[in-house]
Amino acid sequence: MPITTIVREGEVSLDWGKIEGVDKYNIYRNEKLIASVNDSEYKDSSFNPDENYIYTIKASREVSENEYNTSLEELKKYNLSPTEKELEQLKYQEIEISKEIGVVSDHLLSEEEREPLINTIASTKSYDVVYKTFLKDYWVKNPNPLSKYKWFRGDNRSYSATSNKYRTKVNVAVNFTSNSSTVSMQKYRGVTKAYNSNKEFMKQGYADISGIKLHVVSRTSNKASFYVNHAVKDPLPFIAADIDYRVEADIYKNGKYRFVGTHDQAPHHEVYLKGSSYTTIHRAPMINIYHLLPTHPNKVWSKSNL
Repeated sequence: MPITTIVREGEVSLDWGKIEGVDKYNIYRNEKLIASVNDSEYKDSSFNPDENYIYTIKASREVSENEYNTSLEELKKYNLSPTEKELEQLKYQEIEISKEIGVVSDHLLSEEEREPLINTIASTKSYDVVYKTFLKDYWVKNPNPLSKYKWFRGDNRSYSATSNKYRTKVNVAVNFTSNSSTVSMQKYRGVTKAYNSNKEFMKQGYADISGIKLHVVSRTSNKASFYVNHAVKDPLPFIAADIDYRVEADIYKNGKYRFVGTHDQAPHHEVYLKGSSYTTIHRAPMINIYHLLPTHPNKVWSKSNL
């Protein structure tokens, strides 16, 4: 789901191709809504040419009746009782596509004028991809009425590239040499603490993170491609479901990147690319805790600066 961009004097054209099941697209520029359209293209002419821009297309599509009924059956299986709003949220899959185009005026420079900029970026030889899942709230109520654990301690934070509070954290390091590149992964887990109905501490545990796996697709002196599969279950009886996600990445020595991912819409997800500084790649809030269940619709997303 890439966004194709064409930059001309006074105009940025976006084209992302029709997404099946979607009839409305919301277009954001630097996180501010600028338009809603029915076609899969848009032309922007109201920008500052000297400002750095990220365009994001957000849409949702209704799942099939069969998919929705399967989700309802799974809820009944665990004796879970979501609200009407939470049931309504199960009907839709969220889609998000982002493209970082940088400073608009840079696209209008000649090749000779752009060369110093490219050479400066290319001096970076190492990058870190940081992917964290976390619970925003301080307390999280257990929706499972059969569990003796009624409350769980959350991470009590908002989005942060550097926070050491998380459910899981994955670091993928990419290092470029003159002949090739290396790709390696480190994975971490936060502590899960359970409490009774009076919020008195009962037990703590650590998740099994063996379900986090790195797959290196290719490595050259200019580009590294890999993907990470993540399937981690909470160590204490909560909802009997994994935190699932998959992210694919192409990282280039010159600072270009492409990410494509899908994930449970619970808990919160955040992805960063660290070179000389942190770049936010993806952030997604938890829709509701029931979205951990495997039959519930996942979020689909991508971001690129190619």
